[in-house]
This record gives sequence, C-alpha cells and structure tokens, in this order.
Amino acid sequence: MGAVEAFSTSKVSPKLQRRWCNGMPFFHKQPRPAALLSSFAVVVGPKSKPSSSSSSSLCLSLPLSHHQQVGAVSWTGLDPNRPQKVNQDVYFHTTITVVSSTSARRDGVDESMSTKELAPGSAITFTTTTTTSQTVYNVVGVMDGHGRKAERLTDFLSTHLPFCIEQQFNHPQPVTELEEQILRLAKFDSLHDDVATTTSTEDSTSHVHQVLRNAFHQAHWDAMQNKEIPAGRCGTTCIVCVWNDNDDNDNDDGALHVAHVGDSRAYRFLMENDDDDPPQALTTPTTVQNCLKDRQRIEKACEGRVDDNGNVWYGPIGIAMTRALGDSAMLRAGVIPTPVTQSFSRARKSDSREHDRIVLATDGIWDVLSVTKVQEILRDHRSFSNQEVAEVLASQAKLAWAAQGPGFFDDEVKCDDITCLVFHL
Repeated sequence: MGAVEAFSTSKVSPKLQRRWCNGMPFFHKQPRPAALLSSFAVVVGPKSKPSSSSSSSLCLSLPLSHHQQVGAVSWTGLDPNRPQKVNQDVYFHTTITVVSSTSARRDGVDESMSTKELAPGSAITFTTTTTTSQTVYNVVGVMDGHGRKAERLTDFLSTHLPFCIEQQFNHPQPVTELEEQILRLAKFDSLHDDVATTTSTEDSTSHVHQVLRNAFHQAHWDAMQNKEIPAGRCGTTCIVCVWNDNDDNDNDDGALHVAHVGDSRAYRFLMENDDDDPPQALTTPTTVQNCLKDRQRIEKACEGRVDDNGNVWYGPIGIAMTRALGDSAMLRAGVIPTPVTQSFSRARKSDSREHDRIVLATDGIWDVLSVTKVQEILRDHRSFSNQEVAEVLASQAKLAWAAQGPGFFDDEVKCDDITCLVFHL
C-alpha cells in the first residue's frame, strides 16, 4: 500500500465528511481496560478512540526512570464488515530492576607479612565481601495482533513480556523444551542462528541479546500453556526497546537494545533541519521479502510454503511474516517466536542527542505514512511533547486512511488499528 504524502478533508468521501461534521468519530467507541500485573506495574495502551468533543489523551504518565517521557496512542480501526471490531494492537512501557552481585575475597593476614613470618600452626582467615548493585532499565514496546481473538494474546503479553525480561535478567533460564521444538520442527537454532548487532560483540551486549531471546521464548511458551489464551490460532508482531539512562554503567555499553518479530517497525529520527542523515531503521520486518534465510529455511526444510504474495502457509492457515509471538500452529511451517536482536549506539555526533526521537508503530501508521513524511511531521512539531507528537501522527494516519476512499466491495472506508509510541533517548 502506497504512502500518502498530503491529506485534506476534500479527499474524504462525502459520507465520512458528514460523520465528522455531525460530531461522529471516525473510529468505533469500544474501549478495552488496561491490563495490570499485580506485582509488576506496566503501563498498557488503553483501547479507546478519539473523541470529537475533546482532545484525546490516550497515554498514562510514564513511570520510566529519571526524566524519560513517552507518548503513545492506540486507536481501533474501522471495518464495515466487522461492526464490533476490537483493537488488537497494544503498547506498553515500564521499568525493570536488574540486581547484580560481585564478591571479593582477601585473607586476614597483614599484607606486609610474608608466609614465613607466620607462627607455626597459625590459621589464615579469609574475608569475603559481596557488593550488590542495581541497574534500572527502561522497557517500551508495541504489538499488532492478528487472527481470531488476538486481543487476548496481546493483552496477556503486554504485561507478561516485560515481566519475563526482568526475570531473565535476574534469573536467566532458557526455555529448553521450546528451543528443542524450534530446532526440530522449524529447523532453526535459536542459540546460534541470526545473532546480529550493530555495536560490538562485547559480553554485555551479547548478554542482553540472550536475555531478550529467552524472554520472548518464555512469554510465547507461557501463552501456549495458558488455556485462556488462543496462542495456537492467533499471533502478534512485537517490538521491544531496552536501555538504561546511565551511560557509564559497567554492565551496559550505553546502547539501545532492540528485539522484534513481525512487520511493525521502529525508526530513530534526527531533529536538526540541517541534518542530512536519513532516519535510522531500528528494525527490519521479518517477512519473506526481507529475511531471505527465513524463506530458504521455510521452503527447503520445513512443512510450510510461500505464495507469490509472500505469505507463509501451513495447510489452510497463512500469515504474512516469518516470525511472530503466538501462532504456535505455524511452527511446523517454520514461523518462529525467536526475535531478531540488535544494539544501537545512543551516541550522537553533537550534544543534541536528547532532541532525537524514536518512533515505534504498527502498520496502521506505516501503511499510509512514509518514513519521510513522519520525519517531516516530527520536525514541524519539535516543540510538542512526545504525547502530542504521537497524537499528531495517529491523526495524520487516520486522515490518510480516509483519503484512500471506500473499498472495492463496500461504500465505507477500511482502516487498520493505529498504534504508535514516541520517546527520546
């Protein structure tokens, strides 16, 4: 679907113009409550829609460490064939605490004494000192569910995945049974295949990548075991960004760590008008068009097939991606929950790094707004808060969907769910 560069109500169908003039919102009003995990606070995107009578405020105050502020919106789309359509997108943001301990041992003998000066039969005592430190990481993400009742899956994962990330940081434990299934059925070695980084391969970065892979696997596995979650017949994309605010922390290299599955996308936008650098892509959609190794693995080693449109099929079931959380029925076809993990330096070539903005969004944004258009919007609204910028992006996307006009088989506009999350580094 092509990107729309300019919008106005003149491009909107008369029927929708009448709805707006009469004060009717373009989106359905059917909110879903935010989910909370009792012992782990996560701000989850409310599934409410913009009101015509007041400015929408769809994001709770962000509890990120230090000065971090995140803006986010999640609006339900429109489908005339499904009047009771439910938003299957979600966003989340929270902080996690990683506890690390170091031990040092020294003997109780005066350092100026040699062993020859010790009295015969005297004992040497040792003292062990343990130092405990805490590192606070910021965790933000978006998901775009697909399939019947996928909103149950995204609701569950929006709180459970951050919990799994914290758990894997503090008590690393791979999901061995799932990894064996991925290797046996999907022909993918989750421990060694496709490990990517744009920074160094230092232990700290590699460790975070392993934590994120384990967390995705754990969250996927737990969803499969939950009888209330239809993780076999539905799935979701997912982008997670993890970083801490202390660039000098010995346990981190000052990097932004990103893990993702599916076709939602994230970019880093530079805010200086005179900066010729293009936006930095933080993700690559895990589709057959973008992941050649995945396609070869699916076609040659797995039971799946790929059609001319790039969809992966297992019998009568097909999806448009090679990796996803959920979709456990597609594992034999080669669709895996293992994320692509990368790390990006947070450093900038000037001291204005705080003016850069990161945008995570589902295809309700990217299907109708080009990356160039998003950068233009961000620069035109550089004085706006992240929440205001997120609302502007969502509103522009809503207009772009409406500008495409009615579908071929109906007289009403179709629009995907729209979710975006904006933050500064």
